[in-house]
Amino acid sequence: MVTPELALISGAARLIGKPVNDLYESAKATIGNIAKSWGHLADVESIYQSLYSISNVRTITCTDLIPLESFYYPSKVTLPRSEKVKEVGSLSDLPEANNILIMGTAGQGKSTFMRYLCVKELDKGEGIPIFAELRGVDEKIGLKELLINHLTFLGIKSVDENTLNFFLESGKFIFFLDGFDEVKREFAQKVHEALGAIAAGYPKTRWIVSTRPGSMGEHLTTLPNFISVKIAPLVPDDYDPFLMALGVSSEGRAVLLKAISESPTQIKNVLTTPLMLTLLNSTFGTAAYIPPTLHEFFENMFYVLVSRHDGTKTYFNRQKATKLTDQDLQIAFSAFCFAVKNDGHGVSLTDEQFSSCAKKSVKLSGVQFTPEGLKTDLLDTVCLMVKDGLKTAFLHKSIQEFFAAFFIKTLNDQVRVQRLYHFLRKSWPTWEQELNFLNQIDEIRYLQEFYVPAIEEFLGALNFDAAKKVKVTKKAFDDFLKQQDIYRVMDGDEMMKSLAARIGENTCNIITKRFFNSSAGKSNTYPLFTLRAKDMDLLSYEKSGSPRFQFINLGKYLRSHPLEKQQLYEKIIDFAERMDREKSRAKKMLEERSKNLEEALGF
Repeated sequence: MVTPELALISGAARLIGKPVNDLYESAKATIGNIAKSWGHLADVESIYQSLYSISNVRTITCTDLIPLESFYYPSKVTLPRSEKVKEVGSLSDLPEANNILIMGTAGQGKSTFMRYLCVKELDKGEGIPIFAELRGVDEKIGLKELLINHLTFLGIKSVDENTLNFFLESGKFIFFLDGFDEVKREFAQKVHEALGAIAAGYPKTRWIVSTRPGSMGEHLTTLPNFISVKIAPLVPDDYDPFLMALGVSSEGRAVLLKAISESPTQIKNVLTTPLMLTLLNSTFGTAAYIPPTLHEFFENMFYVLVSRHDGTKTYFNRQKATKLTDQDLQIAFSAFCFAVKNDGHGVSLTDEQFSSCAKKSVKLSGVQFTPEGLKTDLLDTVCLMVKDGLKTAFLHKSIQEFFAAFFIKTLNDQVRVQRLYHFLRKSWPTWEQELNFLNQIDEIRYLQEFYVPAIEEFLGALNFDAAKKVKVTKKAFDDFLKQQDIYRVMDGDEMMKSLAARIGENTCNIITKRFFNSSAGKSNTYPLFTLRAKDMDLLSYEKSGSPRFQFINLGKYLRSHPLEKQQLYEKIIDFAERMDREKSRAKKMLEERSKNLEEALGF
């Protein structure tokens, strides 16, 4: 029944009126000073407006606050255990648990999803949803202080820890705590402990927490009464409704979807997050042309993003913080990507790592800028990186890989290029994707400095020389196996269909990997993957300390399996001959290119 007091409140605010009124009446009987300072239901309107304010957000394409509902596309999650993907329209669509941990990577829209769920709970009027950003925790503000601050923001004055405990005991609140990964590392453990204690101590209150995957976020999965779900990647069936939610016309969607369907698999594979699909629309949507290769896709995207202008949107009028030209910014970004990859930081960097790599990229590129300026331009101007908790992350791993390769392609010093490609031959497992890009964008130098020498190294290890009609002998094959740090992988008593090459001394080269992968199939030879020594050590034992994965040296294994050894020997003879022919074709092409260049230049 609607009370006379509730009848005076606007229709939207009235939704929150009942739980607020119930809480108010309880507070009057229990904590009189709170009820006195709070006022009465006249405050419901302002409480509702304060809660609803989280539905206005800024996006990557607009710095003005806009309603979340104007562009929101429902997120899907992968359910635990069943691994089924389910669209989520409200908390009721999530697993039946009081507390939920939502995990998602950069660009998947964790914060937007949390805000959406919070607003939906507000619309239900069954409880009082509070949205709080955990990055507000610091040396002075703990989890409880953060919650008190948000309650005070609603107009509930004189809130102290006793009052907070009363509210938590009431079960009237649902707390949406966004961004556990944004808590500074020195405070993360305290937040973890406080959340565990408060969730266990007040089981009537619901807790919804978001974080990105990683060591910090994984700690939350150990909390009792929490169920974790992962935000699912976008799939092709999502493209049309997602673009519709962005406001793209039916004609525009049809043309863009056709362009996506005709694009290569590599490009489709990066369109798995709302952020990447939004950028695709903002860069190629008007022309509805998507470059035919992934490297052209990223290079074109960079120039469109860095040079776009629109007088109606302040976002596009922002001056570059580095004050660099578009071309110099691309050079700086490419050098930065190379430095990040070379330092082994992955795709998500701390402030310290970002600054260090930015300083190195100044030396690598010869372009002058500050780390702060580069970060601002990459986040706000080019938008190829994004804030990911406390870190700054690339939108997609392949973006970092392409521009690291692009940096190598732009080098003009031949001695430097030779040294770098020699380094890549020895470190190829870490740089394999960059090498795939270099094969496309720096073909001549890739063949000359990397691929042909790698083939020659492989054939030399087998003592193969076609010119001298020296074939692969069994002794040469045995010696080849002894040189390699390759292992057969056992999982318990079961033989896994794989080999592992340990990165370290006597590591096989990229042609060796190609041999094992090409010889995989119905026979007893298996594909090759690479592991660092530390990873193999970790995989050797479960948490209990008992052996699980075993690594048996391939040469040793084949000595006790002569039939498999003979099969592999026959395969490697045929493979060596094919590689020798491929080397000859590559050298012939290089000679023809050199001759054509000489003729064109006249010298």
